[in-house]
Amino acid sequence: MIHEVVKKYTNALIEIAFLNKKEDLFIEQLRAFRGALRSNAAILDFFVNPAVSKKDKKEVFLLPDIDIQIQGFIQVIIDNRREDSFLSIIEEFITEINRRRHIERAMIYVADKSVISQALQSKIKTNLLKLTGDKEISIDVLEDKNLIAGARIFVGNKEIDFSFKSQLQEIKRELRNFDSA
Repeated sequence: MIHEVVKKYTNALIEIAFLNKKEDLFIEQLRAFRGALRSNAAILDFFVNPAVSKKDKKEVFLLPDIDIQIQGFIQVIIDNRREDSFLSIIEEFITEINRRRHIERAMIYVADKSVISQALQSKIKTNLLKLTGDKEISIDVLEDKNLIAGARIFVGNKEIDFSFKSQLQEIKRELRNFDSA
């Protein structure tokens, strides 16, 4: 269940995006902001830490390359001390925009994003299109430090697990079956 705070802020952001016809720009910039927060624990800790003053956060997160309306939204998040909900707001924003556009969202989790080239993303997308009945797909590649190797793909309510861990579990199952035979 989506928290009410996340819903309210997400709906406000969606309204701003649609009114200004900036849905794609917002998605692109919010994905980049989310990536920066997720990829650097120190930045994320600074952003969500309630002991850090609003003024300090606003100075650090006043980013000139970010759309002025997103900057304003980030300022509101900081002013209202909703930093701990911001990543959820971004996720819900992207999900809701895609839902309204009838786009299926696929999330690919890997240990290292650099191993997923554009060519590989394209191949994955082609295969996922078959799975979703040729419904348009938006792909997010995210790092999961819990993965050793391989990937986990989520699309709709389906999970495709190509992780090293799942492969080891399959080998373990097969060996157990072999031992009991």
